[in-house]
This record gives sequence, structure tokens and C-alpha cells, in this order.
Amino acid sequence: MWFPSNSAKEFLNSFLKLPATGKEQDWEIELSNPNRLLEFIIFLEKTDLSYDQKQALIALILASFEDADWQGILTENLWNRFTKQVSPEIDNLKDVMSPWLACEGDDFKISKRVRDLIDRSSLT
Repeated sequence: MWFPSNSAKEFLNSFLKLPATGKEQDWEIELSNPNRLLEFIIFLEKTDLSYDQKQALIALILASFEDADWQGILTENLWNRFTKQVSPEIDNLKDVMSPWLACEGDDFKISKRVRDLIDRSSLT
């Protein structure tokens, strides 16, 4: 199972000014923010990130998409923009995405989207 590295969390906490206390058990879930999705995606697009930093940011974005879907504010535009960034590296990112796949019947709101993203990217 994948977990974000402490150095990646510290980097993102600092640059994104996340309200982290350092005591988060599920960092990406506790700090998710659907209202900042565009900002997070732009940061993913424009910032030269290490592999660990990119993984942690993608986990934060996925958690934020889950919250956005629950709140009814997930937009196709943002999802498509995100998938454009992760599709080329999908094989390297499956560990980060796998917690969102769940089992049929126990799905998260974004599970189908994540499964479709992985399946679609695997075909290319």
C-alpha cells in the first residue's frame, strides 16, 4: 500500500499553504479541499515535482475530487484536465489510485472514474 512521504507532504503543505498540523493520519483525506481543485491541478501542470511530490499531490487531488463529487460540484472540465496530466504516467501511479478503486458495492463516488481512467490509459 502506498503512503505519501513526509518530505512530499512537507513540501506540499508549505507551497500550497495547507492547514496541516503534522498529526494527520490520512493526510490527503484530511487536507482535501474541493474548492481548491483548480489550484491543485494548475500546480500539478506547472510545477516541476519530484516523483514523491507528484504522487502525494495526485492523492490530494483524488481526495478532493471525492469530496467534490459528494458535494455535487465535480466538473467534467476539471476531471478531464486532471486525467490529461496523469494518463501518460498511469502505470506508475496505480499505487496512488488503487485506494479509490474499492470493491464493487463499496465504491467511493469517484471509483468508476478512476477505473475508467486506468482502463482507458492502459489501451493506449
